[in-house]
Amino acid sequence: MTLSHIQKHLARETFKMSQAETPAPRYHHFILQLRQELNLTAAESPVWRLSLEDPRTGERKGFRTVDELAVYLKTWMQTSSDPNL
Repeated sequence: MTLSHIQKHLARETFKMSQAETPAPRYHHFILQLRQELNLTAAESPVWRLSLEDPRTGERKGFRTVDELAVYLKTWMQTSSDPNL
């Protein structure tokens, strides 16, 4: 083996090792539904309802505000430890 072959082999092995140490990115999909409720009087502001569904489990959560949704997602990201997500 020449020095060039050894260097190429080492470079390939180093690349393989660095790839093995780097965890793959995790993805999780949710389906977000926004629904405007019809108000009975024109004086009322439009009311939006939000729901988030996990397509893997079918679980659905409802939210009255975007802030509630944001809190849920933040908590979910902090507590989710399932490597299959």
